[in-house]
This record gives sequence, C-alpha cells and structure tokens, in this order.
Amino acid sequence: MQIDKWRIYLLAFIGGVLGEVTLMIAGILLGGMIGRWQGGAEMADLGLAILGALVGIALGAGLGVYLTWRRMGLSFSPWRAWLGSILAVGGIMALAEPTRLNQAAGLLWALLIGLPPFLTMLLAHPRGPRI
Repeated sequence: MQIDKWRIYLLAFIGGVLGEVTLMIAGILLGGMIGRWQGGAEMADLGLAILGALVGIALGAGLGVYLTWRRMGLSFSPWRAWLGSILAVGGIMALAEPTRLNQAAGLLWALLIGLPPFLTMLLAHPRGPRI
C-alpha cells in the first residue's frame, strides 16, 4: 500500500502543530508558575510565560513531526527535527524587531505556529520505512 507523499507531509504538519500547541500551553503554565514562585517581581511571570511558550513551540514542533513520522513507519534523526524547529523560532524572534513584526502580534503568532513544523519537515526528511 503506497501512501501519498502529500498526505504524509500534511499529517506531519498537523502532528507538529498539535505537539507545539501542547508544549506551548505547558510552557506558559510552567513559566507563569515559576515567575510567581520567585515573588512575581514586576512582570517576571509574564516574561517567563512567554519564554516558556517559545521553548514549548521549539520543542513541540520537532517532537510532533518526529512522533508522527515514526508512527507512520518512517525513520529519521529526532535531532534534525529539533534543529529545524529551533532555527525557525530563533529566526522569527531575531527578525521580529528589525522587520517590526513584533508590532503585529497576530502575524507573529501565526508565523510561530506555522513555520516551525514546516521547516522541521524540510530539514528532517524521512529516509523511508524501517525494516
């Protein structure tokens, strides 16, 4: 049974988005709690919640794509998946200020949700079924 190539990529993208949203929510909650435990000085809970969201997006996109492709029987290195998502999040955040992307929060979050799974799929192309 031959699986369509586009279906594999679509399922991997959906798996990456689900993984990053799950870990993003966990990162927001954990970062906010750590900020409050530290006394909540000024806006520490907000800053740590945003940092937790970014780390959750970077780790979750790679993990979601990796687990989806592994479930389909395709093999590749999980490090390539995490490298792709970390490069995507780092690139978006590095370019947010010079391109004034941080002033358009909706576009910034859309890029943070959509680009890491896409770049992960490009860098972590599967080798084929495991035997």
